[in-house]
Amino acid sequence: MIPALLALGVGALIVMACWDDIVDWLRSFTRKVKNFFRNIGHAAKIFAQKVRGYMMQVIHRVFFKENNQWYQETTRVEVEESEVPEWAKAGVAASEKDVTDRYQQRLSLTL
Repeated sequence: MIPALLALGVGALIVMACWDDIVDWLRSFTRKVKNFFRNIGHAAKIFAQKVRGYMMQVIHRVFFKENNQWYQETTRVEVEESEVPEWAKAGVAASEKDVTDRYQQRLSLTL
């Protein structure tokens, strides 16, 4: 019992003598841990943004057979203009052309 109390007393003296160093080390360690998790959070946010960008480029198609006839459905969801990425808006603007006259002549239609 006495050796245990003696070891505890010596340990307490060592802690008291090195208290400032211990506190500095703990502050440095917690700062490093905090920065590590902050960097992981930032990397995770960038990864999520990239995945979301690629997900917008995926076309979802469903194929099924009903009464010996094959069907394909493409899922479509209406979104607000603010949700559409700029690259998609630019692509649509570049490809928008009025082809009414051309198809009207080919199909012999009148409007």
